[in-house]
Amino acid sequence: MPVKELVQMKTGEGAPVFLIHPIEGHVDPLSVVAEQLSSPVFGLQCCKDAPMDSMEVLAAHYIKVLEGSCYSVSVIEWSLRTHG
Repeated sequence: MPVKELVQMKTGEGAPVFLIHPIEGHVDPLSVVAEQLSSPVFGLQCCKDAPMDSMEVLAAHYIKVLEGSCYSVSVIEWSLRTHG
């Protein structure tokens, strides 16, 4: 399980982009995406202290983490969710 919630994945120019972890909880699988962007890239990871009550609670937690980052925020989320 990741130790840090917010990690810098890549330096760059312009407004930063924040990538949200896939189901594994860490942003390692998203390094290929980060490398394709010219912006600085940060990853949000799911640490042991993350609230897992619901997606809404986890999203609210991540919003608080991002608000503390001192950046305007663009978020990219990756989901394998299927629709029936």
